[in-house]
Amino acid sequence: MDKSSRGRFAGQMQHVRKPVAHTSRPGRPQDRSKVTNGTGLLSGIDGRSSNARRYKDLIIGFVAQFGLRGDADVALVETAAALKLRIEMQTALMCTGERVDVQEIGRLSSELRHILSDLKSRAQVDEPVGGTIPNLSAVLMGADDDEGDD
Repeated sequence: MDKSSRGRFAGQMQHVRKPVAHTSRPGRPQDRSKVTNGTGLLSGIDGRSSNARRYKDLIIGFVAQFGLRGDADVALVETAAALKLRIEMQTALMCTGERVDVQEIGRLSSELRHILSDLKSRAQVDEPVGGTIPNLSAVLMGADDDEGDD
């Protein structure tokens, strides 16, 4: 893995395991999507735009703050990052004098607050549900947990 794909939080989040959608041959990364395999952020997005990088940073930050307990937490973290990014984009437009829908910012902020509250309450649970903790940060960093598991 090259330096650019590791990111500044790469070493801090290695204890979190990513969910893996297994096919008939679970050890073969080419049998899974790039997102599941850890080589893509979102389907069809290469991750180099400033918004994609910010989205990735938000996910890493939320994972560091709340941890992950399962697939539901992964979905909540991804949604929270998307909402936060949209709020930031709208706020930036507003600061440059552009007209924005302030009610949309309010709705997005309210939904974000609910999701973050849910993540906070889930993080207070001592034991992970299902025994496995997804490694979303490894997905974002491009790491593959299946290396060496042949």
